Amino acid sequence: MTILSKIKLTLFIFLLLISSNSIFGQKLEPKERILEPDHTITSKILGRDYQLYISFPKNYSTKDSISYPVLYVLDGKFVLPIIRATRIFIKNDIEEFIIVGVNASNIPYRYEDYTTSVSTSEDEKEEKERNVPKGSVKSIAAATYLESLKTKIIPFVDKNYKTSADRGIYVHSCGACLPLIV
Repeated sequence: MTILSKIKLTLFIFLLLISSNSIFGQKLEPKERILEPDHTITSKILGRDYQLYISFPKNYSTKDSISYPVLYVLDGKFVLPIIRATRIFIKNDIEEFIIVGVNASNIPYRYEDYTTSVSTSEDEKEEKERNVPKGSVKSIAAATYLESLKTKIIPFVDKNYKTSADRGIYVHSCGACLPLIV
């Protein structure tokens, strides 16, 4: 089975599960679901906190000498559950790895953290959407954000968990600008 057919099969099953749940599922009262961060790291470079959400492979143990690659997932609080579920679903087809969801403690920072150049018109548009004072949004922190990842977050994870030198980064939306400046 080729990788493309595996992706198509996974997408088909995912869509089937979503649609069948809404058609046949019982209507229950919503439960409060709280996803708590495992760690909060303060970036002195940016002067703000970042929350880390850690997901380990099934066989992770502090008692052995196995180290694992790490996938850093930006907007981790929101995207980590999807990545974790995908890993569980296709468990036999991929190498085990640690997932670290990285999330700014304040959602509006993501625009500033992920964008790479000053665009006055985009900054003004973002200020209007957020209803914040003029001049308070600056779309140029991406290089500094990546520096915080490299000098604060990655060393923290490497020091506290059994990681290998293999790393990846998962981005989406405006986070896709980040790899361009690495």
